Amino acid sequence: MLIKRGANLGILLLVLFLLVGCAGGGPTDPDEIMILTIADSIKTAMENKDVNMFMTNISLDYSDSAGGTYESIRTMAQSMVSQIETAEEMAGSYGVNLTINSSISNLVIVAQLLTRI
Repeated sequence: MLIKRGANLGILLLVLFLLVGCAGGGPTDPDEIMILTIADSIKTAMENKDVNMFMTNISLDYSDSAGGTYESIRTMAQSMVSQIETAEEMAGSYGVNLTINSSISNLVIVAQLLTRI
């Protein structure tokens, strides 16, 4: 279950980074700052298990070639939070303190999705 949660989180983070990936030609300092700010917001939202905060980083009009939409991303985020809470409850019942670490490292922009006019 934890592996599946990790895989879901990885896919979700990839989708999010593709969303904000490249808003123009090559990355510029303001773009990098924006991406890092969004990444930090995503990290904070997941650590706080705050789906609404997480979703502020997703466009209401989001869609992708795999059929993903704003609502499917929301459902995935809610599921991940639920799985985290279940894992925390299970660990707590055995006297184990579970800490969620959602650090982001080695961010790579893999595709340009938007162009500036």
